[in-house]
Amino acid sequence: SVLTENLQCFICLEVSNDPMMTPCGHNFCKACLKECWESSHDNTCPCCKENLTKRVDLGDIEQLLSECQSSYHETKPEPHEKAVNTKQ
Repeated sequence: SVLTENLQCFICLEVSNDPMMTPCGHNFCKACLKECWESSHDNTCPCCKENLTKRVDLGDIEQLLSECQSSYHETKPEPHEKAVNTKQ
């Protein structure tokens, strides 16, 4: 689903537990990202290696959920019309 795809951690590949998003748009579990940063001693995105000027504490999860909701409404099928009885 769109929600699962957008909340998948790029490190553990599971749905993010305590999700965080980097400014470059990659999602991680807070624990995975913290462990990665502590072991590497730098502030780069583990996915694309973009230099981050500061460590991110919270991503824009509200925006992500809004995008998922919009995507759901765009793909949501219209309700079926009642069948018309054509027997006579």
